Amino acid sequence: MEIFSSAVVRRALFAMMAVCVVMEGIFTGYEMTADGISYLDLSDLIARHQWHWVVNAYWHPGYPALLLLGRTVLRSSLWNELTAVRCVNVAIAGGLFLAVRFALRAAVELRESFGFDRVEGALVPLRRETVGVFAAGITLLSVTRELGVGAVRPDVLLAMLLVFGAGFLMRVGARKNLLSYAGLGFCFGLAFLVKSVAFPTFAIVLLLLPFVAGSMKKAAKGFAVAVLIFAALAGPYIGALSKQKGRFSAGDSGGLNYAWYVDGADRFEQQKNEPSRYGLAKGELKHTSVQVLQDPAIYYYGTVMPGSEAQWLDPSYWNDGLKPRFNVKAEARTMRYGLTIVVQYFVLRLQYVLLVLVLLMMGGRWRREEFGWRGAGPVLLLLAAGVGMYVVVYTEARYIASAAVLALIVLVAFVRIPKGWQGAAAMGAFVFAGMVVCSSFTESMRDIKQNKNAEGRAVGAYNRAIFTAGEGLGSAAGIQPGDTVACLGEAACRDDFYWARLAQVHVRTEMYVESEPISEVWERADKERVMAALRSTGAKALVAKFGANVTPPSGWTRLGAGDFFVIYL
Repeated sequence: MEIFSSAVVRRALFAMMAVCVVMEGIFTGYEMTADGISYLDLSDLIARHQWHWVVNAYWHPGYPALLLLGRTVLRSSLWNELTAVRCVNVAIAGGLFLAVRFALRAAVELRESFGFDRVEGALVPLRRETVGVFAAGITLLSVTRELGVGAVRPDVLLAMLLVFGAGFLMRVGARKNLLSYAGLGFCFGLAFLVKSVAFPTFAIVLLLLPFVAGSMKKAAKGFAVAVLIFAALAGPYIGALSKQKGRFSAGDSGGLNYAWYVDGADRFEQQKNEPSRYGLAKGELKHTSVQVLQDPAIYYYGTVMPGSEAQWLDPSYWNDGLKPRFNVKAEARTMRYGLTIVVQYFVLRLQYVLLVLVLLMMGGRWRREEFGWRGAGPVLLLLAAGVGMYVVVYTEARYIASAAVLALIVLVAFVRIPKGWQGAAAMGAFVFAGMVVCSSFTESMRDIKQNKNAEGRAVGAYNRAIFTAGEGLGSAAGIQPGDTVACLGEAACRDDFYWARLAQVHVRTEMYVESEPISEVWERADKERVMAALRSTGAKALVAKFGANVTPPSGWTRLGAGDFFVIYL
């Protein structure tokens, strides 16, 4: 079993993991959401120095700034920007592996700093090399399954910074030096510029510092250093947000998500200023759309908001004044759903279950004292609080992935096995990591085949229907960059309006359809009144997605090679 302790073998395994991450980023299928388009639009606003719109209480500027940097360095055009974005995401994923390595070493150092390893007995910790292979496999599984590098979203970046921050928290316990406190403030300050959830997370870290350091007196200087560095990074943005909103604000995403997911307010439609759409939430909205026609409902969002789609560039603007309200039944329902997701996260990932079972079968044990306030207890409490913040509002697997990765790494770093099982543990780590590598590589090869068959190219950052729709609309006679267009139905207006970004137009008018088939809504509408209402908003075209196998109503023209259709106004 000595081969599993070889540095050459480990490096070869890590190289294969790097290949898997690159393949996952470049060849996974096209994936775009309204959130991703907003991040790309914000990167454009940063390039144009339109800071008023960059300062955003819902989307923070850290990830868009990195997207702009990547697009600039790679000199990408609008038509290949998604490939550049995926390259940025792959680089960030590399940073996450480094963060996990750093946190792993910090955990081992914390364990050693209190003399836990000097306890007499037949049980000993795993070798650092073995723990490193386990940690790399856990990280790769999370990157390819939950976090993803093919989507335009900041989850990997946030996970990287939070894992680095947790590593510095363990360094505080091990070293108690000012550099470790400074690292805490630096990581969480940058994390706040990525997502506002870092603000309450950092507050929890500050509460834990006296316990980690041993006393408030010992933590005082470091506490001040961490707060000052965090304030230097996050303070200017918090100040700009507060000035913009006329009140203290570190971001509105938490409150808005609570109103949407717990109170049941409509995410997109509550800006119509109809209290019946607020659910259990309350308030009086400051910015509302203009209803230009009642049946069918047509709404206009004005020319103030830039971006590809007027509603989603800054949801905090359109929802300014919406206030969440606590309700016991609604909260209980939300928490039940969230806890189900947390349990399923581990139950449905047999690799994690097998990892723990293998450690137990080898005689693995954990000492209670190593998980107290002097050991790994504070970092596990931080992870539980981080998961809890999502459970009480809205939970997805990708939101809890970084906490799950850290929890597993801490368990592996602190486990003890009989001395004679070290070779078997090393082999088990390689088998575990090898299974993840094979699974990731197989899925990437499947994606290559599927993309080739469906889109005509292996690269995943392409969707024929979306791209040809954008190309067709952008090159149509009478359509100029910056023009206003209208959309009909959920598929064209909400699910993926990347076609509008490619055509360089702005969706500022919506023909709203709640649940009926959009073709039926169109057929029974007074066409002359509808067209007149749309033209009154300045819209040059109306775009809808009727479906691949649906015959569109009379007067509609296929837009591109997919299932989008258009009427030019």
